[in-house]
This record gives sequence, structure tokens and C-alpha cells, in this order.
Amino acid sequence: MALSSRRRTRMVVIENFGSCNMRCSYCFPEHMWSRQGHSAVMSKDTLRGTLEVAFDTPETGPVDVRFAGGEPLLAGRDWLETAFAITREVAGRHGKRFTLSLQTNATLVTPELARLLAEHDVRIGVSLDGDASINEATRGDTDRTLAGFHLLTEAYGHVPGVIVTVTRANATRMHEVVGYLDSLGVALFRANQMGATASWNVALAPRAEEWAAARQALIEEMAARAGQIMELNLSQAVLKLVSSLFGGQSPFASPRGCCAMRCPAGTELLYFDRKGGAYPCPRTNVTATGKVAGYADTDFDERWDEMLGELDTAMEVPGTCAACPANVVCDYGCHAFNVAEGNFFEVNCDATKAFFGWMMEHPEQLARVFLLSQRRAEQRARGDWNSPRAAPLPNAAVSTLAGDIGTQLLDHLARPDLDPDLLPQRFGWHEDRVPLLQITRRRLGAPPSPSPLEGK
Repeated sequence: MALSSRRRTRMVVIENFGSCNMRCSYCFPEHMWSRQGHSAVMSKDTLRGTLEVAFDTPETGPVDVRFAGGEPLLAGRDWLETAFAITREVAGRHGKRFTLSLQTNATLVTPELARLLAEHDVRIGVSLDGDASINEATRGDTDRTLAGFHLLTEAYGHVPGVIVTVTRANATRMHEVVGYLDSLGVALFRANQMGATASWNVALAPRAEEWAAARQALIEEMAARAGQIMELNLSQAVLKLVSSLFGGQSPFASPRGCCAMRCPAGTELLYFDRKGGAYPCPRTNVTATGKVAGYADTDFDERWDEMLGELDTAMEVPGTCAACPANVVCDYGCHAFNVAEGNFFEVNCDATKAFFGWMMEHPEQLARVFLLSQRRAEQRARGDWNSPRAAPLPNAAVSTLAGDIGTQLLDHLARPDLDPDLLPQRFGWHEDRVPLLQITRRRLGAPPSPSPLEGK
């Protein structure tokens, strides 16, 4: 196999079990399972083959091997222990360093399984959308999730990270969500926008006003809690804003990861389904055309490079985005969801413009989040896990930076290459863009919107 000229793998996501024990109302891998069939664990030969591809990279840094699903713990303790050993063997043969991570609903965690994961230093993320009044409406099994969460905390000696999916059930209750996660001791979490991928989950997808309100609340909560708990996506968005305003950095060149205009799909990130099908990222399984090749295909790298060229074209900066003043805080949404049927791009664009307007009026909140993000990053760089996460910021530093941000934002709006008239323009919500797909399994019922924005 000729090594792809552009693949520099930093993360490989492996669907080691092709189904889930839960029936979350918004689950997008459902589309892939309905095409491929449900259940069944990835074979060890397939795992070995996918890892051979992943570690066949000139990237010199560690490769994060992330097990996901479906629910990865359905594979069982013995499979996971063998998988960790296979990962170590294949990485060693390629002379690569690696880390292990796993995203789980935590309902299947036992004391023995928690100890196994901790012994192998597997970084854990738990999916949890809020307290029981929220989580039961979207995910269910809250008690079992929390039981597993606490077992993991006991085994690791610290609280795992959390992923929150932002839906109509929690978008306007984000203050409550952050407070609840803080009460659990969560230090870092992600809040990801849900996309309407099918007619059976459209009722739960947040509209633009709700997604904007969620992002505003997250900024307010991070600032008010003085670094006790941080949301990663918006922390990166604020870092990007400051880098663009003060450093002259193109908003489309930073930061790394999913918040970049040219996201790492296919270059730094690979995803393999349980049968060994390769995709540029996990979310591309929402469409039937997302699969690029099989891990054993002799022309794998040729097909991969062809796909990368197509992605480069698809991710070129649209002219309207280049001229939009909100581009300094826009993450462009998820490209996989953007090209799928639905309103994902439109909702994110409309929400970002509204969020940008809010930011113009709240420079002090932005200054606090920026300084808190810097402090947290410095603590991590030092390996300092003992200093308190929350501590007051110097008022003078906050005031000075807030004034500078306000001035820079006004200067930004006055740039001749930007068009402020784009800011009030909105796509709106269009129900007919959501694909009419048959539900393949019973899903948890989507609740009515908790906000007064129903039908917007």
C-alpha cells in the first residue's frame, strides 16, 4: 500500500460495536446501521487491519485511538482488553506512540470494567445532556448513566469529561445544564449542536434562536464560574476571536480541530465502521456516500487522496463567509452535516450572526473566558492538577482586555473587505429540507420545545 501523501493521522475513531443499548432520540449513526445491519462486534482481524492503516502515517506525534459506537462497552471486557493489546502491538511495530480514549453512555460500566479502563489510562467521555428532567427526554437511563459515571470517577480518581448534545430540550436551559455538570465535578465538557438528520428527529433539533441562546449562556456560565468548569468548543471560539482580532490571523486558518474551516476530516482524522469501512470522520456515516474505501483495499490511498481533493473543494471559503463580519467566531458547523439534507448549516449560520451581535455588547464576558482558557491551558501544560480550577481574575486585566476587544470589534466591523449588511440576513428554518426517512427502531420520543420559540 502506497502511503497517502497527505494523511497525517492524529486520531482514528473505531466503531467497535455496531449498535447501542440505548435509543436516543437524535442518534445519527442510525442511518448507517439501517444500511449495514445492527449489532455485532468488530472482529479482531478487522481491528488489526484498521490500525495498520491508521499507524501507517508520517505523523510523529501520538495517535489517539478512540473507540466509539454505537456503544463501545457492548463489546465486553475481554474484547476491550484484547483490543488494547492489539493497539500496543501494531503501534510498536510502526514505532508510533498512542493514547486510548472511549466515548460511552456509561450505563454498562461495572467496577471491574472501570478499573480495566483506568489501568490502561483510557481517556473517557460520557454522554449526558443534563439532569434527569432533560436527559430522560432525549437519552433516557439517567440513573444507570450516573451510576457508571460515579464508578469511573472512583476508578480514575477524577471526574470524566462529558459531551452534551444541544437539542430543543436543553438549548434554553443551558444555565441549568452547566450548574448540574458543575455539581457533578465536571471540569471540561463539549456542547455539540444537534442536526436534524431525518424526519423522526426533526422535532428535537434546535432552531437558530435556541442555538444562539445556548452559546450565550455557556459564555456567561464560564465567566461567572471563574474557570471551575469550561466548555471546549466556545473556549476555542473565543481564542479564535482574539487571535483574529489581535494577531491578524485569518479566521479560516484557526483553530485546529472541528472548529476550523478546513477541519481535520481525512487528513488528521479517520473513522472505521465495524466492518472496516473507512470514512473521513465519524459524522460522515450520516450519508450513504460517506464511505471512501475498505481498510484492505489495495487502492486505499489512491481513493483516499481523491477524496481529500474533493473535501478541499467542498471546504473552500464561500464568498459570503469571507465577507461576513461574524466569521471571526464562526466554526462553519459540521461539514458532514452541512452537505447532508437538513438545516444544519442554516441554523448554525443564523445563530452565529445573532451570537456575534451579542458578543459586540459583552466584551467583558469574552475577556474573562479568554483569560480563563489561557489559565487552564497553562495549568495543563505544567501538569498542574492540584491548583484550584476556580480563582478570581485580576480586575484590571479583565477591564483592559475587555476595552481592547470592544475597540478591535468596532475596527473589525469597519474593514472594507467585510459587509455588515450580511449580519441581519437569515436563512430561516425550512422543514422541507429534512429527509423523510423511515425509523428503523423505536426511538425515545422527542419532547415539545421548552422555549417560547416553538415553530420558529
